[in-house]
Amino acid sequence: MTLLLVHIAEIGKYAITYGVSVSILEIGVFEGALVTGAMSYLYYSGVIYTTLGLGDIEPQGHIRFITAMEAL
Repeated sequence: MTLLLVHIAEIGKYAITYGVSVSILEIGVFEGALVTGAMSYLYYSGVIYTTLGLGDIEPQGHIRFITAMEAL
């Protein structure tokens, strides 16, 4: 159970990073499916963290590097 919570926390950390990177730092954007808020970032982070890479949301710009590090 503890390990599951650690994984969920890491997904959340990356979701916050994506939100800050797009909204505040403006170092990239997401294309494809509409990314409208916190749940969208959480969904994207979960997809990348589990390396499913569904491809309905695509990062553009420097946030591609953050995406690569999360998948790693």
